[in-house]
Amino acid sequence: SKKPETSPPQASTSSPSAAQPPLSDESLRKIVREEIRRYHEERRKQHEPEEWEKKEFGNKAWIVHRIGAKLGLSKEQRRAYFQVLERFRERRKEVLDRIKAATGGYYDKRTTELIEEEWKKILEQAREEVESLLTPEQCTKYRELIEQKDPYMRRHP
Repeated sequence: SKKPETSPPQASTSSPSAAQPPLSDESLRKIVREEIRRYHEERRKQHEPEEWEKKEFGNKAWIVHRIGAKLGLSKEQRRAYFQVLERFRERRKEVLDRIKAATGGYYDKRTTELIEEEWKKILEQAREEVESLLTPEQCTKYRELIEQKDPYMRRHP
């Protein structure tokens, strides 16, 4: 469900009555601070995951909500995207555990390169999985997010 866009605070167009004394600087600052606080609170609410997302996705709710909103994902697509994220996390952990066991936890430059190479392959597979869930329009937006070097998308599907 798309939440309405919040407009920035607007100056009042009504003129103060002659009987009303002008506002002091401190009173005006207080009013402006309150308007700014309300504005940012509304903006934060727009980006906050819905309750069902928090329940189903736990600590991943914010990212599923953010990417879901950017791509226009349905509830079913968000659930499927979350599953891809979970598999991605598990596969990365498996690689790390396997290499850690083989090296006794010692990582030299070559070991780090091996981990990075494996993680890149896992990332590409996960991105292919995500793309298979999307409509052509969503797929275009998804690729744009990756190309724009979205900080999260740099290392995640």
